[in-house]
Amino acid sequence: MLEYLVALLTGIILGYFMERRNISVSVEKPMQIVLILLIFFLGMNIGNTLDFEEMFEVGWLSTVFASATMAMCYTFSKIYRRWSRFS
Repeated sequence: MLEYLVALLTGIILGYFMERRNISVSVEKPMQIVLILLIFFLGMNIGNTLDFEEMFEVGWLSTVFASATMAMCYTFSKIYRRWSRFS
């Protein structure tokens, strides 16, 4: 789980520095493809697992990851909006 948060923070930091240097990269299409693949492989993992405890763990980890992602995006957007007012 820690590696997911490290990857998320690395992406946020990389995006921040790219934005400061005016480097424009379109990530919408690759992000859609990766999201579809993520959902597909998550479904395959759940379909192959017949143990309900493991299904609960996969669902729980997915919920935690989604919640952490939304919380981090919300927090950093609030910080950025307040910080950009002073610039």
